[in-house]
Amino acid sequence: MELIAPPADRTPSVRAYLAPPNAYDTVLESRSADLLQDALGALRRRARLVGGVALSLFALGAAVTLMRPPVYEAAAILMMGPREPDGVVASPVEGFRPPDTGYVDSQVEILGSPALAGQLVDQLQLADNPEWNARGERANRADIVNSVMRALNPYRRGSTYVVEVAVRSKDPEQAARMSNALVEIYVASRSRARVESAERTRLWLDGRLTELRSELAEREGALEAYRAEAGLLSVNGVTFTEQQMQEGETSVLAARVDLVESEARWRQARRVIDSGGSADSMVGALTSDVMAQLRERQAEVDRRLASYDGRYGAQHPSVIAARAEKVDVDRQISAEVGRLTESLRNEAEVSRVRAGALQAHVDSVRSELVRNNGQVARLNELERGVASTRAIYASFDQRSRELANGAAGVGGDAQVIAAASPPTRPISKSIFLMLGLAALLAAMAGAFAGWIAEALSTRLHTADEVERKIGLPILTTIPRLGAREFAALPRPDKHPGGFATARPRSAFTESIRLLRSRITRALQDKRLQVIAIASALPGDGKTTTALSLARVAAMSGRRTILVDCDLRGRSLNVLLGIEPKVGIVEVLNRNESWRDVVGTDESSGAHILPASTGSFTTEAVFDGPQMAELLRELAEEYDLIVLDCPPVLTLAEAREIAVLAEGVVLVARHGKTPTSALRTALNELRAVGANVLGVALNGVDPNAPGRTSYSDPLYFRHGQDSAYTS
Repeated sequence: MELIAPPADRTPSVRAYLAPPNAYDTVLESRSADLLQDALGALRRRARLVGGVALSLFALGAAVTLMRPPVYEAAAILMMGPREPDGVVASPVEGFRPPDTGYVDSQVEILGSPALAGQLVDQLQLADNPEWNARGERANRADIVNSVMRALNPYRRGSTYVVEVAVRSKDPEQAARMSNALVEIYVASRSRARVESAERTRLWLDGRLTELRSELAEREGALEAYRAEAGLLSVNGVTFTEQQMQEGETSVLAARVDLVESEARWRQARRVIDSGGSADSMVGALTSDVMAQLRERQAEVDRRLASYDGRYGAQHPSVIAARAEKVDVDRQISAEVGRLTESLRNEAEVSRVRAGALQAHVDSVRSELVRNNGQVARLNELERGVASTRAIYASFDQRSRELANGAAGVGGDAQVIAAASPPTRPISKSIFLMLGLAALLAAMAGAFAGWIAEALSTRLHTADEVERKIGLPILTTIPRLGAREFAALPRPDKHPGGFATARPRSAFTESIRLLRSRITRALQDKRLQVIAIASALPGDGKTTTALSLARVAAMSGRRTILVDCDLRGRSLNVLLGIEPKVGIVEVLNRNESWRDVVGTDESSGAHILPASTGSFTTEAVFDGPQMAELLRELAEEYDLIVLDCPPVLTLAEAREIAVLAEGVVLVARHGKTPTSALRTALNELRAVGANVLGVALNGVDPNAPGRTSYSDPLYFRHGQDSAYTS
């Protein structure tokens, strides 16, 4: 059988034995349900650290809670609402607006500002109070103010205009005094700010009024000068030319009416005269006082004639006299009619001349008005400027008078709804609640410390960690043996190999049987014969594991030989209490036959090929054909060949031996072997083509909290009936 090197197509057969193909490549996904168990196991492993941190922090929290005095909170209530008292305004342009969210929030910030806190410190002399000045006179005023600011808690009630000014103190009376004093300081400061603002506004208004007064006088002077220069004199806002135009047009209209009436009367009189009409028909056109008297006289004569005709005859002297008088009256009326007709003609002519003169005057004024249109536009512009300046001046003058009349009533813009009263109960939490919270936080801190320690740990503690951190399957977990287990054994057997033969039904021996079973059945197509037992560093228990494996295999009836390949350590000689003169080096150098060197282990029947005393050499004894030839010969005689290799990271010989073995088992000591060392050893063995089967976790204490897991066979063996594990 060729054993010079492992077959190139050899696969990590233990994976096929332990799980279906490719199952181990997804081990992280399959472990998602065990995260809680892993976390609990980590906390159990770090129980001392977790408990110490938790107890220390709880003691500290309890001390702080018990020593901390109660804290009281008193609150005064303010209503924010800017108002405009007695016409006082914030600016000369616009008045106060209702408070909005930004305004109220700003006032809340002012209530908690350093300025008000400093005034509160000065007013109540808080610098002399030990609560706010624990260092006495040496304290900086800024530190005292900051301390007081931390006790202030002004806040707004929802979206309302109500603000609570809360103050916390160890003394309930002092909390109420501070809250009320802070409110008084705030209201007084707001009142002062309003007064100062009003005074600034008044001064600004006075200066502005002076400017406007000068500007108005200047504009009015310019207007009058331009009006005089352009001849645009006005009365009641109407220029002289416009007034003349209006009066001329009115006069022309009246003259034309008179002309029409005069001409109508004259034409009527002419028509009557030309037609030979009587004077009676001209009554409507010709009227005068003389005509009226003549008509009265004519009527009187006609009445007498009518009276005389009934009493006297036609030749009566009275009748004749009356008729002569009538003729005289008619003559006078005709003369008066002629005179009046001539008067009507003259009057019509005068009206015509007057109307023509007035029309000529109106035309002249109209021409003047047309010439003044451009000047009137400029005049209107100057008048608008004067009117605008006069309106602004009047507005500012009115506001100045309002400010002067209402300045004495200026007050603050916040109203105190309720003053603070000393509280009867502290706001600090109950002692039991604080202790419970301290216990919870301490437990969380302890758990966090344990988790940090576990995360930073470079050692292996459970089978799960081996698989997760190293990427190799766990072959077995070997329990730790102490003085109690070795007490009943004879002195030569006070080691794990001796315990395996003395207690064949123990959990320790069963873990070795499990290792043997998994090794010998690692390949499904054939049984492994040459097994190398190696470790990353010295002291991991590889030699005791190799001896125990050889003894358990021999006791099961298999022909087994244990070959000591650790030429420097030779720990196997110490365990067996032998000092051979010849050993494997002499066999490989062909100075001795292996059959003459091999001894028998009396307690188990296993054969031992030891390393002789002084067998260490710098020559590469395992890297030649002699070692391969030796293994070939041993394979013909034995069912199982166990090679006790030197530590992988200590001697290069371990790599040479691992290449010749059909399978390699890495032994790691629980809680001691660094993860990095075991990972480096695995990389070194894989680099030379060694077939690493898995890890045997040695020295596990099944009674220690958190030292085993569900993937650890020892977890289920621990605590079973002694009939199976004793």
